[in-house]
Amino acid sequence: MSNLTVRILSAIALILLGACTLLLNVHTRWAIIAFVVVGGAWELSRMIDRKFAAPHLAWFSALSTLAFSLPYFPFPILPLSLVGDWIWLVAIVSLLGYVLLAFRHLAIESLAPWLLMNGFVCAYMGLWATRAFALTGPELGWDGVGPLAFTVAVVAAEDTGAYAAGRLFGRHALAPRISAKKTVEGTVGGTVAGMLVAMLLGPVLVDLPPGPCLILGMVLALAAAMGDLFISVLKRYVGAKDTSNLIPGHGGIMDRFDALLFVAPIAWVGLRLLS
Repeated sequence: MSNLTVRILSAIALILLGACTLLLNVHTRWAIIAFVVVGGAWELSRMIDRKFAAPHLAWFSALSTLAFSLPYFPFPILPLSLVGDWIWLVAIVSLLGYVLLAFRHLAIESLAPWLLMNGFVCAYMGLWATRAFALTGPELGWDGVGPLAFTVAVVAAEDTGAYAAGRLFGRHALAPRISAKKTVEGTVGGTVAGMLVAMLLGPVLVDLPPGPCLILGMVLALAAAMGDLFISVLKRYVGAKDTSNLIPGHGGIMDRFDALLFVAPIAWVGLRLLS
């Protein structure tokens, strides 16, 4: 099977997954988003562990992210807080064990950056990216589908617009030391595409006038470009081409969802302010 065929099949699977996230019930949406966020934390932490030849802290990052995510579970379950406490306990015990191993096996100059970077992964994925869960909740009268669909549409438009404009008009590198393929022209094209999609779909999906949607679309499109660059910086630092090989032909979870996870909390804040 050729690489192109694998990429196409994987893309179809991702589209179906996205459709399930938007169209099925709130519990299914939560489960899919939880998989993306927790899996992304595992990928980032695993890359850091390999960079420093350190004990694998990936499961600690995944457990910590899951613990952060539980408060956004879409329906009340009696032992939910207890489950969260147990997950935190396992995560903390795991962390202590990993740190002890690190003291034995890591060079002293690598210990601090290894711990700090893994701590950052937990904070980023647990406190920042899990705002994606709030887009599926009933806050401000949302039914969960509209805000999430709006955010996904703007991010997808930015990505497509940036690719097309970069291929057609790209001349000036945006951040050559981070990503040679990203251009200023592509970023402008992606931002314009995101703004247009936000203006067209915003009144339908989030019940906002076209003007505010246009401004929000610009902010989200620029944030999507920043989110993509952020993961590129981390991959370049650790010397990895992809975050993992979980998605055949496309790399890992964070290779596909980096921009969306970065944009989700900004979309949540923006929609709350505008609503």
